Amino acid sequence: MAVITRRTITPEKLTFKQLAKVILLFKGISPEYKEECCPSFKIRETAIQQLIGQSLSLENRADLVREFNLLGWEVAINPEYWLVFTVPNVHNWHEVGQWLPYSVTENFQRGIAPCSRDLCQKLGISVNEVAKFYGYSEEKIRDELVCEAYDCADEETQEEFDETGDESLFDIEEGTQLPIDTFSYWQYLDFYLATKGLNRKAPLF
Repeated sequence: MAVITRRTITPEKLTFKQLAKVILLFKGISPEYKEECCPSFKIRETAIQQLIGQSLSLENRADLVREFNLLGWEVAINPEYWLVFTVPNVHNWHEVGQWLPYSVTENFQRGIAPCSRDLCQKLGISVNEVAKFYGYSEEKIRDELVCEAYDCADEETQEEFDETGDESLFDIEEGTQLPIDTFSYWQYLDFYLATKGLNRKAPLF
């Protein structure tokens, strides 16, 4: 009598190459699928985790992104989705990394924010414009200028102002800017990104 031995089949884990292909399969069979010149889709990371039965490490993400790249897709990951898309003529894109000034990168490497004054001069940023961006009224700007002038004035002028409250003692002309150190380098940078549309979710004027 023949003895039947049952073979145990050890389930194989998906490789990241296979995982990328399975995700593309889901793209192809989804009801909304249609052929496009530059196709794109999104998938939640939780859906990817369900396919492999575990959460993704940073290394896992990098491996999966690499497999998508090898299949001709680009990937961007945000807190909600994996965005998978194709881009024609990537070689024509503007590359910014080659234009980083050495002085700026050196400061960042040392953990120091670059000089706010240099940034404002280079980008033509007005301190008072930045103040308005952060909610300063004309009156508040004027008050700040008076306080700054008071601190720089001699004792006699300070005493006279204390007695009279006469702001004309400080000769603050129209258009006088707040001190550059009123805001940090990062606040100036946030202002620039918002006004140039580079921070796509920033509140504008």
